[in-house]
Amino acid sequence: MFARHNRLIGVIYLLSDLVLAVVSFLLAHEIRSHIGGLRPLYPLSYYPWVVPTAVSIWMGVGIASGIYREIREEELRRCFRDPLKVGIISTTLLFAVTFASKVIFISRMLLGLYAVIDLVLMTAFRLAARQYAGPLRRSVSGFRNFLLVGDRPD
Repeated sequence: MFARHNRLIGVIYLLSDLVLAVVSFLLAHEIRSHIGGLRPLYPLSYYPWVVPTAVSIWMGVGIASGIYREIREEELRRCFRDPLKVGIISTTLLFAVTFASKVIFISRMLLGLYAVIDLVLMTAFRLAARQYAGPLRRSVSGFRNFLLVGDRPD
């Protein structure tokens, strides 16, 4: 029962992080397009490969670091530690890939905004998920009966 719960919650967290990563890129593009004084931003059609690359790096680092293997909603520390760990490693890898590809039209400001927004949204999701952890855990795990056997009353 507990293994099924962990797998299901891990998949829910993985899918939510995937959606949040895509939303983060769109928000970062929108914010970056309204920042004046910088070099003009290319349209979103120039970035069709950047979004899947960034999202796959983010998800790959999350899977490799094991944050989806065992979800502990009750630990407040993990709500901040897991996204921060994934964010630092993923951002470093994302910037390494973009520098290695030497493509001119990639805005470093856009990638930085993406990393910050995704980190904030992942943390906010985990904090919000703590509120619904109990009902979700009860609905997935079902009822349990325990029989205690012993020869002493305490």
